[in-house]
Amino acid sequence: MTETQLGFEIKLNADYEQAIEQITVVLKSLGFGILNRLDTHLIFKEKLGVGFQPYCILDVCNPTLAHRVLTHRPEMGLLLPCRITIEEVGSQKTLVRLGRLDVLVKGLEIGKDPVVRDVSETITAHLEQLGKILEAQTEA
Repeated sequence: MTETQLGFEIKLNADYEQAIEQITVVLKSLGFGILNRLDTHLIFKEKLGVGFQPYCILDVCNPTLAHRVLTHRPEMGLLLPCRITIEEVGSQKTLVRLGRLDVLVKGLEIGKDPVVRDVSETITAHLEQLGKILEAQTEA
């Protein structure tokens, strides 16, 4: 797993739809659900008439953590849900990017709030765990 400033990247030895299925199962085991799936390649084709590689954005949420931070600081809804992108990068190869909420809040005044910091670090740790599980599945 490679860490970037905004998140983590993992290359999976799986096709696009298989990767989405794997991610969905592991997310559920970590207490997350998918709120929305944006298939950008389909949107670009429909709205712009242009082709694009299979690419989707998943809006994911852990209800317990979201409830905790939103009851404490409702404006955190501007940074939730968390995002995961899945991109086909070749035959049977998929690039997954997992967002880092802790990095997003760090540079903001709200990031000084201990509850916000704790929740953002916890969410990031869960998504990092997701990445490690996916990586282990790829290596198996």
